[in-house]
Amino acid sequence: ILNQTKKKALKAYEYQDIPFEKVVEAVQPERSMSHSPIFQTMFTLQNIKQERLDLPDRSIEMVESNMSIA
Repeated sequence: ILNQTKKKALKAYEYQDIPFEKVVEAVQPERSMSHSPIFQTMFTLQNIKQERLDLPDRSIEMVESNMSIA
């Protein structure tokens, strides 16, 4: 599954400049108020490692969580 996700994520860069409206127009999904017309799950790549954020008079650190939900 991870390998498939990697391949699809890299392939998606080829289409990053296509407006979302064009995707919806091409796919013509069935509309429902109960879910998004294009996708029900999302993969988000956050490749910036930042363990600590320093602000004036404040310090913010990353805290890891084992929760498996958004």
